Amino acid sequence: MRTRLLEVEQDKNRFLHHISHELKTPLTAVREGAELLTEEVVGHLNSQQREIVAILRGNSLQLQKLIENLLDFNIASSRASQLKVEQVDLARVIESVLAHHKVATMARQLVLDVSLQPVALAGDRNKLKTLVDNLVSNAIKFSPPEGRLRVRLQKRGEQALIEVADSGPGIPPSERRRIFDAFYQGSSSATGHVRGTGLGLSIAREYAQAHGGYIEVIDSEDRGACLRVVLPLKLPEARRA
Repeated sequence: MRTRLLEVEQDKNRFLHHISHELKTPLTAVREGAELLTEEVVGHLNSQQREIVAILRGNSLQLQKLIENLLDFNIASSRASQLKVEQVDLARVIESVLAHHKVATMARQLVLDVSLQPVALAGDRNKLKTLVDNLVSNAIKFSPPEGRLRVRLQKRGEQALIEVADSGPGIPPSERRRIFDAFYQGSSSATGHVRGTGLGLSIAREYAQAHGGYIEVIDSEDRGACLRVVLPLKLPEARRA
């Protein structure tokens, strides 16, 4: 029975890997085409055409994120996944993520409230970036137009604390544990056109735990959800690759 379960798990991982890559190929063509139209490389667009192209571009980027989440989930759930440890400047990682989401925040006219203390820790830069990216993506997804997106980074003793808060509908107390379960969607509705996979926060939890830390829902300063990641500055030796 154990052997059969392992085979099923391997089949599932292979399926996720293959289908994700198969989806990325045509999506790349759609996304690049939308970019060319946005830049008006092939001709001038009127206001209605620009609006349609913006919708195409936005949805193609959202679909790309969903596919990347499937790939990340496949990696995060694999026991063979190890950390490539180096000294990471967390503030620069967060700044990079926020810059990546600049178009999305501008489109929703979100007010950014960012406070980043200089914090360096031993960890896997790419996995930490994915962790932060998933938190920010989730906050943007649930933020109303002209809402507030708050991002905090601070050092507390031998730990780094990352907080990402939105001004959306918030998370009911009954769902605060379940939102980190894979494929769990929750009762609150996102404001985008493409429904998520329910994998982003699950991946964030996996990567936080891989670094010897954890992620939790805490009470927000105002309306909305606030997620906090707590990471040790020094990685336990057993978790190094």
